[in-house]
Amino acid sequence: MLKITEVHQGKYYDIKRYAPPTKMRVFFTPKGETIMENFLGGRHNRPYKEYRKFLPEVFEQMGVPADTTASWSQKAGCSMCPCSPGFVLSHRSYSAIWVTIEEVEE
Repeated sequence: MLKITEVHQGKYYDIKRYAPPTKMRVFFTPKGETIMENFLGGRHNRPYKEYRKFLPEVFEQMGVPADTTASWSQKAGCSMCPCSPGFVLSHRSYSAIWVTIEEVEE
């Protein structure tokens, strides 16, 4: 079973355009995952259908309107490569949300 351990919001800039995106992003990261683990495969194997179930909780914590829609994108964080998968939201903002998630026993 997955559970959220940390949620924080901050400014986000797309590397390619050097300008703030018009749509907010939400990135999920497994607790303790290293950059190398992400690079070697984690970024391609995210259980985004499970992560989607946490979006209402994240929206409530961060003050995102409940009617906001979210689309999973392998290139949410960088339009040049699949290094930062996440959800692209319909809510317009100059920030992103980072969620740390961990596997716990039931």
